[in-house]
Amino acid sequence: MLPAIVLVVAAAAGVVAGVLIGSVGVGGIIIVPILIQFSAVDVQMAIASAMVSYMAAGLVGMLMYARENSIEWKTTATLLIGAAPAAFAGSFLLQYFSDTAVKLVLYVLMLGSSVLALARTLQGLASDRQAEANAAAAATAASVRGTQAVAREVAAGYSVGPTLNVSATPAPVNDAEAHSVEPIHPAGLSLGVADGCCRLMVGAITGFGSALTGTSGPVVSLPMFLLLRWPITTSLGSAQAVQLPIAAASTLSYLVLRPGVIEWPLAGAIALGLAPCVAVGAVIAHRVPKSTLKLTVATVLVASAVVLIAKLVVERLLDTESDGSSSSQGTGGRV
Repeated sequence: MLPAIVLVVAAAAGVVAGVLIGSVGVGGIIIVPILIQFSAVDVQMAIASAMVSYMAAGLVGMLMYARENSIEWKTTATLLIGAAPAAFAGSFLLQYFSDTAVKLVLYVLMLGSSVLALARTLQGLASDRQAEANAAAAATAASVRGTQAVAREVAAGYSVGPTLNVSATPAPVNDAEAHSVEPIHPAGLSLGVADGCCRLMVGAITGFGSALTGTSGPVVSLPMFLLLRWPITTSLGSAQAVQLPIAAASTLSYLVLRPGVIEWPLAGAIALGLAPCVAVGAVIAHRVPKSTLKLTVATVLVASAVVLIAKLVVERLLDTESDGSSSSQGTGGRV
């Protein structure tokens, strides 16, 4: 029986992760690292229990994004076909990996996803600022040209009275000026560019990686979606939907092939905080500017990943020193 404090912290982690998953997709990555800080919870138990809770998160997220028409179902269906069997296999193969190896993969994945999200967000903000600056410069140039035209008319002896409407005849803008203002959000590639094999591969990588590390589907799939330049809202919607079959296939794998690994009270505590807050996050995603939200989240996650990796390295160094000290004491005793 797990201590009550573990279940309370698990529910709290679910609350935070739920808001993050629903709003920016990257959130499930924090659950397992938090849980394994308790000695009563090992990596295998934490991952198995988290995967069960993602069924609730996936269902709520899918419904919320579907309500906003933010899921491209044809592409999502292909992703699911690749994700489900890969998740089943990943949950079974997890038992053959050491806890340290799984932790390292988990933390590096967290760092990579966060750095990518941060870089994309900063790039988007820079593009927005440049576009706004270009638009302001173009407006200022047009205003100056209009003022100069009025001055020329006055100098030529024309009357500048109430009948003169400068704004009604805007100054012509040459082609170079017309194309100098870049779109705030470049269109990028459409979903139809990636063929079925590519989508199957993305789904398989998402399912296997999520099951192996105990992360939600979006944290694995979103970096690939962004690299393929899929529209951000559609990417979030597809990432939400792919959680459900991944979690279901992983849970089935644990029940059939590895019974006893799932800690059901722990899974329930995570889901209790996770499910309603995914809905809250989905509302935020469709109401709050994504760039500001993603910038904050990505920055926090990058810092968290660096701390966790440093902690793992320190633990390994301490274990190595401890093993060396024990070995030398044993040798000294025999001599």
